[in-house]
Amino acid sequence: MSTLSRNRPYLLTMIGLAVMAQSVLWEYVRLKPDYRFVIEPWSIRGYQTTQGRVILAAAVWLAIVATLMVTMKIKETPAHSIVVIAISTLIPVVAAVIANAKDIVLGGMGVALVALLVTVVVNVVVARYALPDSIKGVARTGIRLALWIGTLLVLMLAVLGPVFGSRAAPAWVVFALVFGFIGALAITRPPERLAVWRMLINGVAALWIMTITMGASLRWDLVHEQFARFGVSAEIGDVQITSGILLCWFGGILAFAGTVSLWAKRRDLIAAKDRARHQQEAARESQHQLAETVA
Repeated sequence: MSTLSRNRPYLLTMIGLAVMAQSVLWEYVRLKPDYRFVIEPWSIRGYQTTQGRVILAAAVWLAIVATLMVTMKIKETPAHSIVVIAISTLIPVVAAVIANAKDIVLGGMGVALVALLVTVVVNVVVARYALPDSIKGVARTGIRLALWIGTLLVLMLAVLGPVFGSRAAPAWVVFALVFGFIGALAITRPPERLAVWRMLINGVAALWIMTITMGASLRWDLVHEQFARFGVSAEIGDVQITSGILLCWFGGILAFAGTVSLWAKRRDLIAAKDRARHQQEAARESQHQLAETVA
Protein backbone atom coordinates (compact mmCIF):
# COMPACT_ATOMS: atom_id res chain seq x y z
CA MET A 1 0.00 0.00 0.00
CA SER A 2 2.87 2.39 0.77
CA THR A 3 4.28 1.72 -2.69
CA LEU A 4 0.96 2.62 -4.27
CA SER A 5 0.69 5.80 -2.19
CA ARG A 6 4.08 6.94 -3.54
CA ASN A 7 3.04 6.27 -7.15
CA ARG A 8 1.82 9.72 -8.13
CA PRO A 9 0.49 8.80 -11.62
CA TYR A 10 -1.53 5.97 -10.04
CA LEU A 11 -2.93 8.30 -7.36
CA LEU A 12 -3.81 10.88 -10.02
CA THR A 13 -5.60 8.19 -12.04
CA MET A 14 -7.56 6.94 -9.03
CA ILE A 15 -8.58 10.45 -7.95
CA GLY A 16 -9.79 11.24 -11.46
CA LEU A 17 -11.79 8.02 -11.76
CA ALA A 18 -13.25 8.51 -8.27
CA VAL A 19 -14.43 12.00 -9.24
CA MET A 20 -16.06 10.63 -12.38
CA ALA A 21 -17.71 7.73 -10.51
CA GLN A 22 -19.24 9.88 -7.75
CA SER A 23 -20.54 12.40 -10.29
CA VAL A 24 -23.65 10.20 -10.66
CA LEU A 25 -24.85 11.59 -7.30
CA TRP A 26 -24.98 15.11 -8.73
CA GLU A 27 -27.28 16.81 -11.19
CA TYR A 28 -26.23 16.38 -14.82
CA VAL A 29 -28.76 18.79 -16.36
CA ARG A 30 -31.29 21.20 -14.86
CA LEU A 31 -33.42 24.20 -15.65
CA LYS A 32 -31.79 27.58 -15.19
CA PRO A 33 -32.00 28.79 -11.57
CA ASP A 34 -33.92 31.87 -12.66
CA TYR A 35 -36.53 29.90 -14.63
CA ARG A 36 -39.88 31.37 -13.55
CA PHE A 37 -42.30 28.50 -14.09
CA VAL A 38 -42.89 25.47 -11.88
CA ILE A 39 -42.39 22.28 -13.85
CA GLU A 40 -41.23 18.78 -13.06
CA PRO A 41 -38.73 17.28 -13.22
CA TRP A 42 -36.54 20.27 -12.56
CA SER A 43 -33.31 18.31 -13.05
CA ILE A 44 -31.85 14.87 -13.79
CA ARG A 45 -29.16 13.32 -11.61
CA GLY A 46 -26.51 11.02 -12.96
CA TYR A 47 -27.83 7.78 -11.47
CA GLN A 48 -31.15 8.40 -13.25
CA THR A 49 -29.50 8.22 -16.66
CA THR A 50 -27.99 5.41 -18.71
CA GLN A 51 -24.92 7.54 -19.29
CA GLY A 52 -24.42 7.97 -15.55
CA ARG A 53 -24.63 4.24 -14.88
CA VAL A 54 -22.18 3.51 -17.69
CA ILE A 55 -19.79 6.14 -16.31
CA LEU A 56 -19.98 4.58 -12.85
CA ALA A 57 -19.43 1.01 -14.11
CA ALA A 58 -16.61 1.99 -16.47
CA ALA A 59 -14.82 4.15 -13.87
CA VAL A 60 -14.91 1.38 -11.27
CA TRP A 61 -13.64 -1.19 -13.77
CA LEU A 62 -10.82 1.05 -15.01
CA ALA A 63 -9.79 1.71 -11.40
CA ILE A 64 -9.67 -2.05 -10.73
CA VAL A 65 -7.59 -2.67 -13.86
CA ALA A 66 -5.19 0.16 -13.01
CA THR A 67 -4.69 -1.22 -9.51
CA LEU A 68 -4.13 -4.78 -10.75
CA MET A 69 -1.67 -3.55 -13.38
CA VAL A 70 0.33 -1.40 -10.97
CA THR A 71 0.52 -4.28 -8.47
CA MET A 72 1.48 -6.67 -11.33
CA LYS A 73 -1.49 -8.95 -10.69
CA ILE A 74 -2.28 -8.58 -14.39
CA LYS A 75 0.72 -9.64 -16.45
CA GLU A 76 1.87 -8.03 -19.67
CA THR A 77 1.05 -11.11 -21.74
CA PRO A 78 -1.18 -11.49 -24.83
CA ALA A 79 -3.59 -13.77 -22.92
CA HIS A 80 -4.07 -11.32 -20.05
CA SER A 81 -4.37 -8.41 -22.48
CA ILE A 82 -7.08 -10.11 -24.53
CA VAL A 83 -9.09 -11.06 -21.42
CA VAL A 84 -8.90 -7.56 -19.90
CA ILE A 85 -9.74 -5.84 -23.19
CA ALA A 86 -12.65 -8.22 -23.84
CA ILE A 87 -14.12 -7.55 -20.38
CA SER A 88 -13.57 -3.81 -20.84
CA THR A 89 -15.58 -3.98 -24.06
CA LEU A 90 -18.39 -6.03 -22.52
CA ILE A 91 -18.93 -3.90 -19.39
CA PRO A 92 -20.53 -0.86 -21.10
CA VAL A 93 -22.47 -3.16 -23.44
CA VAL A 94 -23.89 -5.22 -20.56
CA ALA A 95 -24.59 -2.05 -18.55
CA ALA A 96 -26.60 -0.66 -21.45
CA VAL A 97 -28.58 -3.90 -21.80
CA ILE A 98 -29.30 -4.23 -18.06
CA ALA A 99 -30.32 -0.58 -17.79
CA ASN A 100 -32.55 -0.93 -20.87
CA ALA A 101 -30.78 2.09 -22.28
CA LYS A 102 -32.54 4.37 -24.70
CA ASP A 103 -31.55 4.35 -28.34
CA ILE A 104 -28.75 6.74 -29.24
CA VAL A 105 -28.43 9.10 -32.19
CA LEU A 106 -24.73 9.78 -32.71
CA GLY A 107 -25.21 12.90 -34.78
CA GLY A 108 -22.53 14.54 -36.87
CA MET A 109 -19.92 14.92 -34.12
CA GLY A 110 -20.43 11.37 -32.86
CA VAL A 111 -20.15 9.92 -36.37
CA ALA A 112 -16.94 11.90 -36.98
CA LEU A 113 -15.34 10.67 -33.74
CA VAL A 114 -16.28 7.03 -34.33
CA ALA A 115 -15.12 7.24 -37.96
CA LEU A 116 -11.79 8.69 -36.81
CA LEU A 117 -11.38 5.85 -34.29
CA VAL A 118 -12.11 3.15 -36.89
CA THR A 119 -9.77 4.89 -39.37
CA VAL A 120 -6.91 4.76 -36.86
CA VAL A 121 -7.49 1.04 -36.27
CA VAL A 122 -7.63 0.27 -40.00
CA ASN A 123 -4.49 2.30 -40.63
CA VAL A 124 -2.55 0.52 -37.87
CA VAL A 125 -3.64 -2.95 -39.01
CA VAL A 126 -2.85 -2.29 -42.69
CA ALA A 127 0.52 -0.67 -41.93
CA ARG A 128 1.51 -3.54 -39.66
CA TYR A 129 0.17 -6.60 -41.48
CA ALA A 130 -0.67 -5.70 -45.09
CA LEU A 131 1.83 -3.05 -46.19
CA PRO A 132 5.13 -4.68 -47.31
CA ASP A 133 8.28 -3.57 -45.54
CA SER A 134 9.85 -2.96 -48.95
CA ILE A 135 7.65 0.11 -49.34
CA LYS A 136 9.41 2.89 -47.47
CA GLY A 137 9.87 6.64 -47.32
CA VAL A 138 7.58 8.94 -49.27
CA ALA A 139 5.72 6.07 -50.94
CA ARG A 140 4.78 4.53 -47.60
CA THR A 141 3.73 7.90 -46.20
CA GLY A 142 1.63 8.63 -49.28
CA ILE A 143 -0.15 5.27 -49.14
CA ARG A 144 -0.95 5.69 -45.45
CA LEU A 145 -2.19 9.25 -45.99
CA ALA A 146 -4.44 8.14 -48.85
CA LEU A 147 -5.70 5.28 -46.70
CA TRP A 148 -6.45 7.71 -43.86
CA ILE A 149 -8.41 10.12 -46.03
CA GLY A 150 -10.20 7.42 -48.04
CA THR A 151 -11.23 5.35 -45.03
CA LEU A 152 -12.43 8.39 -43.09
CA LEU A 153 -14.54 9.70 -45.97
CA VAL A 154 -16.05 6.31 -46.80
CA LEU A 155 -16.98 5.68 -43.18
CA MET A 156 -18.49 9.11 -42.63
CA LEU A 157 -20.37 9.41 -45.94
CA ALA A 158 -21.27 5.83 -46.87
CA VAL A 159 -21.27 3.72 -43.69
CA LEU A 160 -21.56 5.37 -40.29
CA GLY A 161 -23.23 8.56 -41.48
CA PRO A 162 -26.27 6.92 -43.14
CA VAL A 163 -26.63 4.28 -40.40
CA PHE A 164 -26.00 6.29 -37.21
CA GLY A 165 -25.96 9.94 -38.24
CA SER A 166 -29.66 10.70 -37.92
CA ARG A 167 -31.11 7.33 -36.95
CA ALA A 168 -31.56 6.04 -33.42
CA ALA A 169 -29.54 2.88 -32.77
CA PRO A 170 -29.65 0.62 -29.70
CA ALA A 171 -27.24 1.90 -27.06
CA TRP A 172 -25.57 -1.49 -26.67
CA VAL A 173 -24.79 -1.57 -30.41
CA VAL A 174 -23.16 1.87 -30.24
CA PHE A 175 -21.15 0.92 -27.14
CA ALA A 176 -20.09 -2.40 -28.69
CA LEU A 177 -18.89 -0.57 -31.79
CA VAL A 178 -17.00 2.16 -29.96
CA PHE A 179 -15.41 0.09 -27.19
CA GLY A 180 -14.74 -2.83 -29.54
CA PHE A 181 -12.61 -0.67 -31.80
CA ILE A 182 -10.94 0.93 -28.78
CA GLY A 183 -9.91 -2.57 -27.67
CA ALA A 184 -8.75 -3.43 -31.18
CA LEU A 185 -6.61 -0.29 -31.27
CA ALA A 186 -5.03 -1.13 -27.91
CA ILE A 187 -4.08 -4.67 -28.86
CA THR A 188 -2.88 -4.10 -32.45
CA ARG A 189 -0.38 -1.33 -31.79
CA PRO A 190 3.15 -2.51 -30.97
CA PRO A 191 4.59 -3.40 -28.55
CA GLU A 192 2.02 -5.91 -27.35
CA ARG A 193 3.32 -5.74 -23.77
CA LEU A 194 1.80 -2.27 -23.43
CA ALA A 195 -1.66 -3.31 -24.69
CA VAL A 196 -3.44 -3.10 -21.33
CA TRP A 197 -1.79 0.22 -20.51
CA ARG A 198 -3.02 1.57 -23.86
CA MET A 199 -6.48 0.19 -23.07
CA LEU A 200 -6.48 2.23 -19.87
CA ILE A 201 -5.65 5.39 -21.80
CA ASN A 202 -8.18 4.67 -24.54
CA GLY A 203 -10.88 3.68 -22.04
CA VAL A 204 -10.45 6.86 -20.01
CA ALA A 205 -10.34 8.96 -23.19
CA ALA A 206 -13.54 7.33 -24.52
CA LEU A 207 -15.28 7.86 -21.21
CA TRP A 208 -14.15 11.46 -21.09
CA ILE A 209 -15.31 12.12 -24.68
CA MET A 210 -18.67 10.55 -23.82
CA THR A 211 -19.12 12.98 -20.93
CA ILE A 212 -18.22 15.90 -23.19
CA THR A 213 -20.73 14.93 -25.88
CA MET A 214 -23.66 13.70 -23.74
CA GLY A 215 -24.87 17.11 -22.59
CA ALA A 216 -27.11 17.76 -25.61
CA SER A 217 -28.90 14.41 -25.43
CA LEU A 218 -29.48 14.74 -21.68
CA ARG A 219 -30.96 18.21 -22.11
CA TRP A 220 -33.42 16.78 -24.62
CA ASP A 221 -34.17 13.89 -22.25
CA LEU A 222 -35.20 16.36 -19.54
CA VAL A 223 -37.47 18.25 -21.93
CA HIS A 224 -39.06 15.00 -23.18
CA GLU A 225 -39.63 13.74 -19.64
CA GLN A 226 -41.34 17.00 -18.70
CA PHE A 227 -43.61 16.75 -21.74
CA ALA A 228 -44.40 13.08 -21.02
CA ARG A 229 -45.51 13.93 -17.46
CA PHE A 230 -47.39 17.20 -17.94
CA GLY A 231 -47.94 17.66 -21.66
CA VAL A 232 -45.82 20.84 -21.57
CA SER A 233 -42.11 21.39 -21.25
CA ALA A 234 -39.51 24.09 -20.95
CA GLU A 235 -37.63 25.38 -23.97
CA ILE A 236 -34.38 23.56 -24.66
CA GLY A 237 -32.56 26.86 -24.24
CA ASP A 238 -33.68 27.00 -20.61
CA VAL A 239 -31.98 23.67 -19.81
CA GLN A 240 -28.28 23.69 -18.91
CA ILE A 241 -25.61 21.22 -18.00
CA THR A 242 -24.46 21.44 -14.41
CA SER A 243 -22.21 20.12 -11.65
CA GLY A 244 -22.28 16.37 -12.45
CA ILE A 245 -21.07 16.75 -16.01
CA LEU A 246 -18.52 19.38 -14.99
CA LEU A 247 -17.14 16.94 -12.40
CA CYS A 248 -16.87 14.28 -15.13
CA TRP A 249 -14.86 16.69 -17.27
CA PHE A 250 -12.51 17.53 -14.42
CA GLY A 251 -12.12 13.90 -13.34
CA GLY A 252 -11.50 12.86 -16.94
CA ILE A 253 -8.62 15.32 -17.24
CA LEU A 254 -7.00 13.98 -14.06
CA ALA A 255 -7.54 10.32 -14.99
CA PHE A 256 -6.24 10.82 -18.54
CA ALA A 257 -3.10 12.57 -17.30
CA GLY A 258 -2.55 9.80 -14.76
CA THR A 259 -2.99 6.91 -17.21
CA VAL A 260 -0.69 8.54 -19.77
CA SER A 261 1.94 8.93 -17.05
CA LEU A 262 1.55 5.28 -16.03
CA TRP A 263 1.93 4.18 -19.65
CA ALA A 264 4.96 6.41 -20.22
CA LYS A 265 6.61 5.21 -17.02
CA ARG A 266 6.15 1.57 -18.00
CA ARG A 267 7.27 2.23 -21.59
CA ASP A 268 10.49 3.86 -20.41
CA LEU A 269 11.17 0.96 -18.02
CA ILE A 270 10.66 -1.61 -20.78
CA ALA A 271 12.89 0.38 -23.14
CA ALA A 272 15.62 0.60 -20.48
CA LYS A 273 15.47 -3.17 -19.87
CA ASP A 274 15.61 -3.85 -23.61
CA ARG A 275 18.65 -1.59 -24.00
CA ALA A 276 20.40 -3.32 -21.10
CA ARG A 277 19.63 -6.74 -22.60
CA HIS A 278 20.96 -5.70 -26.02
CA GLN A 279 24.13 -4.33 -24.42
CA GLN A 280 24.65 -7.58 -22.52
CA GLU A 281 24.11 -9.60 -25.67
CA ALA A 282 26.57 -7.40 -27.56
CA ALA A 283 29.11 -7.76 -24.74
CA ARG A 284 28.76 -11.55 -24.75
CA GLU A 285 29.11 -11.63 -28.53
CA SER A 286 32.25 -9.49 -28.35
CA GLN A 287 33.68 -11.70 -25.61
CA HIS A 288 32.95 -14.80 -27.67
CA GLN A 289 34.62 -13.31 -30.76
CA LEU A 290 37.67 -12.25 -28.68
CA ALA A 291 37.96 -15.75 -27.25
CA GLU A 292 37.87 -17.26 -30.77
CA THR A 293 40.52 -14.79 -31.94
CA VAL A 294 42.85 -15.61 -29.05
CA ALA A 295 42.33 -19.33 -29.55
